[in-house]
Amino acid sequence: MSNHVEWEVLQQYVKEQLPEEQQLKIEDHLSDCDVCFHQYMDVIDEWSVPFSVSDSFTDETMEKLAIVQPNQMKNKANASSRDVHRKTLAHYFLAAGLTVLLMFSGVFDMLFSLDDQIEADDPPISEKILEANYLNTGNGKEEQGNE
Repeated sequence: MSNHVEWEVLQQYVKEQLPEEQQLKIEDHLSDCDVCFHQYMDVIDEWSVPFSVSDSFTDETMEKLAIVQPNQMKNKANASSRDVHRKTLAHYFLAAGLTVLLMFSGVFDMLFSLDDQIEADDPPISEKILEANYLNTGNGKEEQGNE
């Protein structure tokens, strides 16, 4: 396609109403032609979905859920702020208790001692690998022989 694609043809392309061969030609043309690509983007912007959700969709869905799962819907509706605060406090005390337990058991001390071992005077592993490779290539053997 050396010419630009017409607006109506692009609308059919978007709706996939064209033969497959023509769809492929238009697709190739859109990848090469900026003018047609921008026109294609405009067609997409104006294109609307042939079906839509009604305004009362959410309300109807919630009513159906209340019928299918009445206990869960009632529990959520009856949940008071006092229950929420009680649950939050229970989680807080559980987390605080576990923290104290781990602190007295020495888990945190072990973590910090591992950090100290890592920061010891050992050279980095990458340096050890480079040294080993340097010695294996022969360069290091000559220096060791000269010493």
